[in-house]
Amino acid sequence: MILDHWVSVLTGKKNQRRQLPYEGKESFKWQRASENTEQRMGGKMPDIISVCDREADIYEYMHYKLDNRQRFVVRATQNRILVDGELLLFDSLAQTEVLGKYTIVVPQKGGRKKRKATLQVKRKKMTIQAPQRPGGRPEPVTMKALVGFQTATGLNIAEALYLQRLSAYCPVMLPNPCFS
Repeated sequence: MILDHWVSVLTGKKNQRRQLPYEGKESFKWQRASENTEQRMGGKMPDIISVCDREADIYEYMHYKLDNRQRFVVRATQNRILVDGELLLFDSLAQTEVLGKYTIVVPQKGGRKKRKATLQVKRKKMTIQAPQRPGGRPEPVTMKALVGFQTATGLNIAEALYLQRLSAYCPVMLPNPCFS
C-alpha cells in the first residue's frame, strides 16, 4: 500500500507538470497573450500595462516581461526568496516603510456589504531568486513591488503587486512618481 502511494506520487500529474517545459504548460498562456498583444499593438506596447491575477505569478512570465521591457502588474501568490536578505518577499514587504494611508470603498458584491478599507501603501525594489528548474536555476530578476495592507486588521489585502517601469503610470491613490 505504501509503495503504491509512493509510486503514484512519483508518476502523478504534479510531478509530470514539473518536468514539462514552460512553453508546454497552461501557465504559458500569459506570455502567449503578451506576445499576441505586442503583435497587434506594435509601437504602442510601451503604453500598455498588463494587469494579471495570481495565476500569472510565474517566474518565467515575469522574466519575459522584463526582458522585453513591457510594463506589468501581477498579484503575488508566491512568497518568493529574495537574493539580498534572509527574509522572504511578504516578510520583507511587511517591514518596508509606509508611503501613505488611503481609504478606498470596497463595493458590495454577492452577499457582502459595501465597506471602507484603509490601506497602508509601501514600495520596494527587490531581486527575486529564480526557482529551481529541471535544466538548472535561471538568473534572479530585479523588479519593483508595491503593496497595500489593510491597517484596521493588519490583513495583507493586495499581498504584493509586482510592478515594472512605472515612471509614467501610478494607481490613482498614489502621488507621481511612484518610483524614482
